[in-house]
Amino acid sequence: MSADSVTVRLMQLTDVAAVWQLTKLESWNYSMEMVRALFQANEDGSFVAELENKVVGVIMGANLSETEAFGGAWIVSKEVRGKRIGTKLWEKRKEHVGDRNFGINSVASRVEPNLKLGYSVKSWKIGHISGIIDTTSLQLSENVGFSIVPFHKESFDRLVEYDTTIHTTERRKFLQVWLEKDLTLTLVATKPDADDIVGYGVIQKSDEGNFLGPVYGESADILKALLAKLINNASFGDKVDMFSPMENDITNELLEKNKETLKQRYASSTRMYVHHDVELPLSKVLALATVETTLI
Repeated sequence: MSADSVTVRLMQLTDVAAVWQLTKLESWNYSMEMVRALFQANEDGSFVAELENKVVGVIMGANLSETEAFGGAWIVSKEVRGKRIGTKLWEKRKEHVGDRNFGINSVASRVEPNLKLGYSVKSWKIGHISGIIDTTSLQLSENVGFSIVPFHKESFDRLVEYDTTIHTTERRKFLQVWLEKDLTLTLVATKPDADDIVGYGVIQKSDEGNFLGPVYGESADILKALLAKLINNASFGDKVDMFSPMENDITNELLEKNKETLKQRYASSTRMYVHHDVELPLSKVLALATVETTLI
């Protein structure tokens, strides 16, 4: 079998279950609904490799604007690795994103090879944090000056506006499918007596436990309050997974205060770009929405 016998094509909704299985083999702890949402938010930039009517690989690349793009979800089945299938997927994604400033999260062992592939900019570190968080250790100021309330669809436009201040490019379609999934809870932080959104967070069922992300807030108190409320209202056990900027002080505080129950699953990955760094407000980010198709 060679790469010539493999077809690389656009992913279809009927491929979601097969792609989910690929993520399970990599122990990513995604639910099938999460995989479905990633696809539905980026149908024109999701590709699979097919061999003998079986999906053996996947890759995603999202064009966020005319100048920026981001991608991940690059998997090839272990039994067919070494056949340049991953290269064919990579070339298809490169064709899709064109000359945009393309960003990825690189595992430690791939940073130097990725520099040679043209990812010339190394930026911040991301940790895959997993385990149990004791929410009683989250200390807040006495006068917090905000309320945490359930998200309602009527406030979607305002949430998109706030999200854009963090993500830097609007991602309305992504948020629509990410927030509307089954078994997903979204909470919003608002100022008292005002409609201003000053943070929001999402928790959802993962393959094993709960997945947190995004969790954004204008202050450390907002981030901690959202985290506590989300975890205390989680429906699928105590375990949580999230991708966090290692530059965020709260991330390191959580790891220190919960050292027996909360760990980094792998060594930190590195954000890399082709052309230039993208400035993001990492102090306002406790958990990324995803590391596959959006900046943060």
